[in-house]
Amino acid sequence: MGLIRAQINRIARALMFIRVCYILVIIVCASILFPVIGLAQVSSESLLRYYGFRVYTVKLEVPALGVDPLTDVKKTMSLSYHRSFSAQDIIKGERKILAATKSVDLAGLTSRLDQIDAAYKDVIEGDRYTLAYTPGVGTTLLLNDVALVTIPGADFARAYYAMWLGAENPISSGLRERLLEGIGVRA
Repeated sequence: MGLIRAQINRIARALMFIRVCYILVIIVCASILFPVIGLAQVSSESLLRYYGFRVYTVKLEVPALGVDPLTDVKKTMSLSYHRSFSAQDIIKGERKILAATKSVDLAGLTSRLDQIDAAYKDVIEGDRYTLAYTPGVGTTLLLNDVALVTIPGADFARAYYAMWLGAENPISSGLRERLLEGIGVRA
């Protein structure tokens, strides 16, 4: 009886070891494959303040930790507003930032900037604009999860996202640093 019990214990330990190994293999495969097939995402969030007032909270999502969001990769940036702004105020701010960014070719972007600007609507507290870039498709502007326009071009996405994430002239260098550090990119 004791011999049978010892064999059952050995078999139970072997089965437990096999289960643990199986789970580890699944975890390793998932960590390798999910970023490749787009199932894993890394996100970072930060609040933009202007003279102490809460303006909006930015959430940035990229496919994997350490991925530079200014490269040609799928990415999403959501701005959840804490106060109301007119579409004209948003457009004015956008144009001011882009004009001050020397690395941006405004002449090459003018028609596409006009397209996205025409889609902007006034926002109130609680509204959320989302910029969703998909390589080969373009940058889609959404308001409260409703698509307003899709603008083609990786160059457009790079210039537009650079307003928050670019080194040259971001809306807020502190916001930029917090967002990039949150996704594992050195600011």
